[in-house]
Amino acid sequence: ADLAAIKEHKGDITAVSCEQYELETEVWPVQGEVLASANMPNVTPFLESLGVQTYPMIISSSLSDIVQLLSNSSSFISQAVDVAIGTNITGYNVDFEPESPANATIAAEYAEFLTRFADALHEHGKKLTVDVADWNSFWNYSLLSRTPVDAFYTMDTYAPTKSGFNQALSYALTYFPLSKLGVGLITYNVNNGQTLSSSAVFSRLFNVLSRDISYLSVWCMPLPSF
Repeated sequence: ADLAAIKEHKGDITAVSCEQYELETEVWPVQGEVLASANMPNVTPFLESLGVQTYPMIISSSLSDIVQLLSNSSSFISQAVDVAIGTNITGYNVDFEPESPANATIAAEYAEFLTRFADALHEHGKKLTVDVADWNSFWNYSLLSRTPVDAFYTMDTYAPTKSGFNQALSYALTYFPLSKLGVGLITYNVNNGQTLSSSAVFSRLFNVLSRDISYLSVWCMPLPSF
C-alpha cells in the first residue's frame, strides 16, 4: 500500500528514504544486498523504476555499536560506497538515534565520521543526508553544520504543537544554512498518535515554504488522504 501511494504521487515526491540497513557490530554493516534485518525489505529497485531518488537508511539506536563504528569506520565506508555504486542509489540517509546519552568526544567523532563518509560518496557522485535532533548531545549542530553532508533533516520539528514546531525550526536555522537544512514534517501527534488536522499540517508546511527552505521530509507512511 505504501509503494502504491508513492507510485500514485511520484510526480510530487523527489526522493524516498526507507529503513533498509541496520548497523550491527557483527556485520559491517552492509554486505552486498543482504539486509541486516528480515523486517527491512529491499524496495530500492521498485523506487528507482518510478524515477524517484533513493536514500536507503542506515539506522541504529545502540550507542555502543555506533562508538565501535566510529573507532574503525574505514571498512564500513568502503563497503557502503561499493553497495551504493552497485545498486545505483542516489545516496544514503544516516539515522543514528542512540538511546544512551553521548559525550562531547563522541559527538566530535561522529562529525568527523560523517565528513569521511560524505567525501567518499561524493567521489562517486553519491550523496549523504543525516537525521539530527537536539534531545541527545550526540548531535553537535555547530560541528555538523561544517561537514560536507549534503542535507540535514531536523527531527526536532516532530513537535505535537505549532509553537513547538516553530521553535524547533528557528533553532535549526541558527546552525544550518538554508541550502542544507531539511525539515521533518510529521502528520500525527507524537504524544497520542492521533492524525494531525489538515490545517495543522498545512500551517507547518507554509511556515517552511515562507522561509525558502530547501528540503522537506514527511514522516511517515501511510500518508493521510489530504
